[in-house]
Amino acid sequence: MTCRERIERQMAGAPVDRLPVIGGWLTAASQFQAFAECTEQEFWADPKGMALRAYRNLGVDGMICLLLPTTPDDYRGGLTEETRRARREAYPTPESVLDYVRVLPEPEHVADHFDSAAYYDEIVTSMQKDQAELGEFVHMPGRWDIDGSFMWYLTFGYESYLGALGQYPEEMRKLFEHSAEQSRLQNEVLARVYTDHGFCKLMLMGQDICGQTGPMVSPKWLEKVYFPLGKRAVQPLLNAGFRLIWHSDGHILPILDPILDLGVAGFQGFQAETGTTVDIVARRKTIRGEPLMFLGGYSSTTTLVTGTPDDVRREIEHYLEITEGRLFLLSTNTVNPDAKIENIRAAFNYAREHPFS
Repeated sequence: MTCRERIERQMAGAPVDRLPVIGGWLTAASQFQAFAECTEQEFWADPKGMALRAYRNLGVDGMICLLLPTTPDDYRGGLTEETRRARREAYPTPESVLDYVRVLPEPEHVADHFDSAAYYDEIVTSMQKDQAELGEFVHMPGRWDIDGSFMWYLTFGYESYLGALGQYPEEMRKLFEHSAEQSRLQNEVLARVYTDHGFCKLMLMGQDICGQTGPMVSPKWLEKVYFPLGKRAVQPLLNAGFRLIWHSDGHILPILDPILDLGVAGFQGFQAETGTTVDIVARRKTIRGEPLMFLGGYSSTTTLVTGTPDDVRREIEHYLEITEGRLFLLSTNTVNPDAKIENIRAAFNYAREHPFS
């Protein structure tokens, strides 16, 4: 069974020979060197080539991204204090955020500034280039803001952004209307590109809305403003047969219903330490009454770091039992340098060691 066949049969609920394995979230040079079986010198002479060799050796079927370190100590391109300071200086107050919002085009005029033909060509070129580099791996990039962006704290900084939302909720609505309409227009093009060129329609999405204890802002406000706009934005993709998977960071249970109402087909992630577990979420159905799909199986924050290979295998088997096999094998989040090499290897090797009869 080819990589593409395995992924698409699992999407359709058809029999597969083994679990599909998804790659892309290894982050450290030491990890790639271990799994590519190369020296440090060989890795830095060709980081991308060695990373792809590592994933090939690990038996990967699909790739959501390719995170490559730029230095021996780099592993995620972390946010620097210089960047944080620049944001604070550019948007020092909630009012400065509001000034940004006020000069945005009205949502009904976003289309006037959107070149759908150019965006179509841009996506085709990017997808074809990346797929050619990935070879047999199925290119399935995450597109995090297809429902419009919530993560404006990356632009404005947390204090000013959340302060503006708290003090000026009605005026800030324009920001989300503008963003969601931009995403809707892009999604109309994405639907055509993926259909025209036969790209895989399993797509990872989702915004980091929640922290360890729940949403950063009022769930009622999210249900009133953010999610209805997001639902309209993703409709072109749903109409084109995409299966959308929500990336789940933090304690998402307080907003699980509106996430499901977007039309998602499943979830990826889960920080079980926050109280959001696959055991709880797998009891739910899609808005069409279908069983949910899951991308996951092993924790990058706990099991890979403090567990053993046997712990990794047990966790994957628990996921398989709870999800009734509707699983694509992937870590809950990026795999940082503190993860044990033997645990990572056990996770990736599980599918090959446990073929389906």
